[in-house]
Amino acid sequence: MDSDRKPDATGIGHVRISERARCRATLAILAGAIALSACGPAPAPSGPIGSPEAPFSSAGPTDPMAQAIAAPWRSEPFDPREDQRMGRIDAVCQAAGHQLPVPLDLVDARGADRLIVLYAADASSAAFECFADIGATKASEVQLFQLQDAGGPPIANAAIDTGHYGTVSFGRIEAMVLVGRVGAAGAKVVAQLADGTTVVATKRGGWYAMWWPGPTLAVSVSALDAKGSVIATVTPRL
Repeated sequence: MDSDRKPDATGIGHVRISERARCRATLAILAGAIALSACGPAPAPSGPIGSPEAPFSSAGPTDPMAQAIAAPWRSEPFDPREDQRMGRIDAVCQAAGHQLPVPLDLVDARGADRLIVLYAADASSAAFECFADIGATKASEVQLFQLQDAGGPPIANAAIDTGHYGTVSFGRIEAMVLVGRVGAAGAKVVAQLADGTTVVATKRGGWYAMWWPGPTLAVSVSALDAKGSVIATVTPRL
């Protein structure tokens, strides 16, 4: 089922996830227009994401992490949370959501200075995705969307779904984004693109996220078990 996204009174775009829900391509967020109701202070992000006060210049050109983030896009992700600038990115995403009610769950980094930051407690909690350039310093420079409300539908142990699939603008880069949920038996998530490229997702806490440059469509996205066998496959649809 393909569903339109419409911002509610909070100003945050919403994408409701069901077993076959899809969201359309265009993402937009009005800076300063978000006012989440009933949101308390955000829980501390899990993992060493660094200090929000760390300046962007702290990661110099010889820093291996900075080099990896600035390098050309690659199909397999890496964990950027040791980069001191991640604290600033988290703070900017939190500011865009007026302090999100769920913790930072995963960060999908694969070069080109672009990141997907996903906030969720588990596969059924409220979930938000933040699209950011590593140089972002204010809320108007990131795109924040709510994937689902708290109490979302459960996902089976050996299952995968697509919650957000479409085009997003990362500054000057037009990219395809694929975010969704995967059951506990899924040890790895991969997407097969129409041009033959295999993209490996970042996976954590019942969620996965990935992006790739250009308009190339995904033919399939699959969950693999610990032995590398495919246990579930879906075809993303715009």
